[in-house]
Amino acid sequence: ANIIYVTDYMEIVKTGLMRTPGLMINGKIASYGRVPSSDEVKKLIEAAK
Repeated sequence: ANIIYVTDYMEIVKTGLMRTPGLMINGKIASYGRVPSSDEVKKLIEAAK
């Protein structure tokens, strides 16, 4: 898995995320506007497989 931390606003806008923080998995927005719990992140990753 690759984890990329993006802080450049223009790069964030290009992804379609309009609220931060955001989480993208495999190029798709999985969560935005809040910090998901570690259990939720695990579920999101499993669902994206």
